[in-house]
Amino acid sequence: MDYRPLGNTGVKVSELCLGTAFRAQDDEQVCIEVIDRAIDRGCNFIDSALYGNGLAEEVVGKAFDRALFRQLWAFAGPHRRAVALAFSCLVVLFGLELCGPWIVRMLMDGPVRDAVSGEAVPDTNAVLKLALAYLVVVTGVAGLRLAQAITIARAGQRIVLDIRCLLFQHLQRLGVGWFDRHASGAVTTRCLLYTSDAADDTPCVDLGGRRII
Repeated sequence: MDYRPLGNTGVKVSELCLGTAFRAQDDEQVCIEVIDRAIDRGCNFIDSALYGNGLAEEVVGKAFDRALFRQLWAFAGPHRRAVALAFSCLVVLFGLELCGPWIVRMLMDGPVRDAVSGEAVPDTNAVLKLALAYLVVVTGVAGLRLAQAITIARAGQRIVLDIRCLLFQHLQRLGVGWFDRHASGAVTTRCLLYTSDAADDTPCVDLGGRRII
């Protein structure tokens, strides 16, 4: 793909532009795949206008969401164990949260019902066992929530660090003239905003072989 500079912004735009009118094409998935293939081949000039009463913008947005997820997932590669551990904690946490109501149900349908009806003497041992089980579940839920939050936060911060290092390396490769045209404070702010909001429309660095504009 050949590119041309966009004025003095330092951004290079592909010479080919992809139109997204998609007339007579009702399958949204086909439209998204077309945009994905164009992005994969280096096209970063996409015309959406207001085709189809705004439908073009929705399709382009979904396609960019998928492309952005693939690009960001590449940075998660070195930290996939931590991400997998966080999601494993989430699955176990979901199971434990179901155990709490089940224990309460066993208590209500067992010893509590016997005590209210007077048909039998309440089994205090069963009450203690159920109370202990509920305490274990509550403690486990709290511990897993803490572990999951710490793990996913740590992995997320490491991914952000990798992206910021990549941006810093990119800035170091730029010529002195580029910094004469751009204020250092604005550049720093844009880099920080990009790592906190990957959907920002600020011109940024090549990720996965493609430039996000």
